Amino acid sequence: MRQQRGAALVIVMALFSAALMLGMSGMQGALIDERLAGNYRAVVQATMNAESAYSKALEAAFTQDMDALDWGAKTYSRSAIEEMTWDDIVHLGQVNDQCATETAVCFYLPLIVDDRKSLVAFGALYANQEGPVVVSHPYFLFLE
Repeated sequence: MRQQRGAALVIVMALFSAALMLGMSGMQGALIDERLAGNYRAVVQATMNAESAYSKALEAAFTQDMDALDWGAKTYSRSAIEEMTWDDIVHLGQVNDQCATETAVCFYLPLIVDDRKSLVAFGALYANQEGPVVVSHPYFLFLE
């Protein structure tokens, strides 16, 4: 018994450390995947909100007098609208929440884009009241 030096203990501790490292890296990968899935879900939901607003814009285009809408004094280019931040979008005009919930908003605005009357639809997803988590790309409905 006196000749034992604890080699088994050292080997078991080394194997345990290796298993712990593998487990930790697996957990980190799973957390990153979970965040990616959450972000993807938010983007898809904001896009669906924009599509809902686009549908409402189509309905408005067929049922309302388009000349009665406030088209705004400034003409925008399509690329300028696509590069806007949420604050820029909200300041374009009075945003009507045509299909709003506690965490989602979707709306369309009558704007003159590239010298043509159009309805531009947006969607956003909120996690709190401070600002949106994600904003969709704009959907354009150009009117003839």
